[in-house]
Amino acid sequence: MPFRAVVLFCLFALLWASEVPTGVHPSSIVFYVPFKPFTCLDKSATIPWDKVNDDYCDCLDGSDEPGTSACPDMKFYCPNTGHEGVFIPSSFVNDMVCDCCDGSDEYFGLVKCNNTCGALAREREEQLQKRRKEIESGHQIYQEYVARKTIELAEEAKREAEEAEKRALEEAEKQTSNEPADSESDNEVPPSGEDKEEHSEEIEPDQIHEDSLYDEKHEGGEDMQDDGWNPPKGVEGGASVPSEDDDSAQVVESYEPPSPPPPLPPPPPPKPIDYGPDKGFMMLTEPSTGCLEVQNKEYIYSLCAFKEVRQRPRHHSTGGTLLGSWSGWVGHPEDSVHWSKEEKLAKLPYNEMLYDGGEQCWNGPSRSVKVKVVCGAQNRLMSAEEPSRCTYKMRLETPATCHHDPVKLMEMHTEL
Repeated sequence: MPFRAVVLFCLFALLWASEVPTGVHPSSIVFYVPFKPFTCLDKSATIPWDKVNDDYCDCLDGSDEPGTSACPDMKFYCPNTGHEGVFIPSSFVNDMVCDCCDGSDEYFGLVKCNNTCGALAREREEQLQKRRKEIESGHQIYQEYVARKTIELAEEAKREAEEAEKRALEEAEKQTSNEPADSESDNEVPPSGEDKEEHSEEIEPDQIHEDSLYDEKHEGGEDMQDDGWNPPKGVEGGASVPSEDDDSAQVVESYEPPSPPPPLPPPPPPKPIDYGPDKGFMMLTEPSTGCLEVQNKEYIYSLCAFKEVRQRPRHHSTGGTLLGSWSGWVGHPEDSVHWSKEEKLAKLPYNEMLYDGGEQCWNGPSRSVKVKVVCGAQNRLMSAEEPSRCTYKMRLETPATCHHDPVKLMEMHTEL
């Protein structure tokens, strides 16, 4: 009896498998029960089982025709046994072109499709192995750079602190050495004796008398003295003193120099740059790295990391159009630059840069660039394109983003 039950179960399983509609993804098989009425996935209708995959679209969402091209904009699932399953447009089904590596899209048999899934699987595995080695190498380069850079930054900080301390001591010594000289000059006694004669500019009485006689003879002083007027002492040649009614004197006395303009406010401090959990992205700013370039048939694209992106014609060696200046990491909170290393590792992807505020397009927006960053063994700009007007996309490979464990990196960077 148990043996008979097993046989019946196997027969039912075979029957089930033969009746499962072609083109259905494994996650949706539960909705397709053979020989029972089928309810459209959008609940728009319930139809008899024999209406499924009959090359006529009964459901509004087309879910009754997963294996035919009857319903527009539907997807056909290729199982691709031994490789990776994929979706293709349902319009490719039975079009006499083998799109699925297992040939399941040409089930009418109008064309014979060779099963290439095994070869594709081996090729895919080779690519994965190559990618794994690149990521492991990039992670090793990242660790070595961070270790070296940490020492350099520590030595630089120590050197700057020592120089600052040295400058402070020199300034203090300078002020101390100036204090006695100031006190001596303040207490200095005017010269006396012979020295006084050398430094003094006093006018002798005889000289005053001689000057008076000269004034009398040459400035009409004699006549004036006869009239009872004596020139005031200390005014050469009897020069007159401005009166209170002299307008020019009042102007001079009332003149005040203009106030100096207020000092300009200091410029805002530069926006801090997040160079990653261990500052590993600083490797992109090293002089040995410089600006990275990639070219197509028309242009050369230049990325100066954390500064700017430019585009220039291939026959030009410098200059070009500014596509954008460094703005920040896409998806990172504004204050994340101040997060701890642990927070950055756990929460921040560091996988896309934004450069915006580029030159204005003619009758369009300002240019901007998004740079996709992937883990790799070298710093290189892999591609550049303009998918929409004045909006650019680039792909950058660098060890700087290999900061996670290689196993996790393989999960994060599945691109080949």
